[in-house]
Amino acid sequence: MLFYLLIKDHPFQNGNKRIAVTTLIVFLLKNEKWLDVDKRLLYEFTVWVASSRPEERNFVLMPLTNLLKKMSYLRKQVSKNYKFNSGFPLPRNDNKCLSG
Repeated sequence: MLFYLLIKDHPFQNGNKRIAVTTLIVFLLKNEKWLDVDKRLLYEFTVWVASSRPEERNFVLMPLTNLLKKMSYLRKQVSKNYKFNSGFPLPRNDNKCLSG
């Protein structure tokens, strides 16, 4: 829902889609999960949400929920070799990936 609202409500002057994706990834990390999705698919999905009409909200939220259920998994299931997965580097468990 936050992903959707950050895109649709335009709380920032610029970068709402980028901030929504970043927020989604940080939220998943904080909950010990990771999103296993191709960067292009995530980009196209984000643009699709942005171009949807407000009255289609429930129609848009259903695929978003399905995408998260289908493509997210516990980070503990990931091997410790920190390989690249679908174009996104897998973060380490030491939280240094969030400190910049």
